[in-house]
Amino acid sequence: MLTNLVKLAAEKAREAAEEYYKLQNIDMAIKSLQAAKDFNPRLPNIGEYFTAYKVHELAAKKSTWYELLAISDPEVDTSIIRKHYKRLALMLHPDKNPSVAADSAFKLIQSALDVLTNPEKREAYDSQLSSKKSKTADSSWSRTRSPTTDDEKQYSRDGSHKAANASFGFEKPNPPRNYRSCHKRYRARVEINDRNGSRKIVITCNGRDEDLLRFGAKDGSFDLCYGFFFGDNPPSVIRCS
Repeated sequence: MLTNLVKLAAEKAREAAEEYYKLQNIDMAIKSLQAAKDFNPRLPNIGEYFTAYKVHELAAKKSTWYELLAISDPEVDTSIIRKHYKRLALMLHPDKNPSVAADSAFKLIQSALDVLTNPEKREAYDSQLSSKKSKTADSSWSRTRSPTTDDEKQYSRDGSHKAANASFGFEKPNPPRNYRSCHKRYRARVEINDRNGSRKIVITCNGRDEDLLRFGAKDGSFDLCYGFFFGDNPPSVIRCS
């Protein structure tokens, strides 16, 4: 009986991870997936789920195409790049990976492969990376604008990121799921614990709590979710000690 309950808890945690991902809360998605793995290390495709989330986590941090393919040395031969791509592709292809994050993650590594295996594109890309590093070293407060490239791709499916350019990484799109425009009437409130600084966003529908997002005092994902749910409309804030 206990074994069945633990397996059920693992499945529920994995489902929660997918929902958090749809809300663009990649940190909570990864934490929920880790909880699923802790409950049941043999949960099917758990490694593939983690790989898809990791690609999007790197994308959200504006990582380079090299980092996206788990390559630490930008001087590697093209054959190594293809090898890294194939390893990731086997885990991210939508036919192999059931996660909602798989399709867009697969397209992202395809974009990385397209740039890094094309001699002209790679040379221009490496030059842009070097230029950015130089400017960052000269002025830590200056912000370098990323040039647009012909191979720029945008993905608008639910749960996907937009590839901002082939040079410096990616930017987050607006989250695909919007409670404010849903056919149901959703509301939200923020609960702040003055003692430890922890915060909660509580989503309600028809007077009932439907969803709960928890954040630590220094959890940066709170700002993303706050802006998504409330925009320019301040929510009701409840403080407790």
